[in-house]
Amino acid sequence: MNTPETSTRIDGGCHCGAIRWRLAAPVGAESLPVRVCQCDFCLKHGARYTSDPRARLELQAAADDLVQRYRFGHGTADFVICRKCGTLTAAVMDGSGNARRAVLNVNTADQPKTFSASPHAMDFDSESQEERLARRGGNWVGQVIWTRNPRIKVARRREPQSPLKTTRPRSLQSYPAIPSSSARKASLRVKRSSVWTGGSK
Repeated sequence: MNTPETSTRIDGGCHCGAIRWRLAAPVGAESLPVRVCQCDFCLKHGARYTSDPRARLELQAAADDLVQRYRFGHGTADFVICRKCGTLTAAVMDGSGNARRAVLNVNTADQPKTFSASPHAMDFDSESQEERLARRGGNWVGQVIWTRNPRIKVARRREPQSPLKTTRPRSLQSYPAIPSSSARKASLRVKRSSVWTGGSK
């Protein structure tokens, strides 16, 4: 990823590493705005977004089939989700003249605590499609580049290490059947009759 020397470089990515991003911004992470969209989708993901129209964003994926693009509502932006670990990393919109715009989920930054600005709750439900496109065109990251990088190292799934002895799961047929109520009563009568009451033998 190429970044201008005069810009602040901020790196991040999804949990497993299949999607990586680099933001070249004219200001540091502590000076970038943080917004919390109040739509159901963003709230369910716990996303916090940032952007700067003067910045440049480079998105890299280890493989195309590891990227899930999800649209809803007006369908004017792709929410970028990793197919492997389920992390929501960014939202990308194709603007006029093939000019892409994007916002980043700051929770996916390598150092998310550097985004120290107080988050602002934002409700965009009342926007028309034209108003939404105009707002994004003025506020979202102005330069967005998508590339595929097969050299990205994707974390492999690791089985949890447990000190307890583990056994292979059994099928339902291998478990003993639950006895009926009549069978349980008969078994109880047998057990009671076999108890020694202290009498002479």
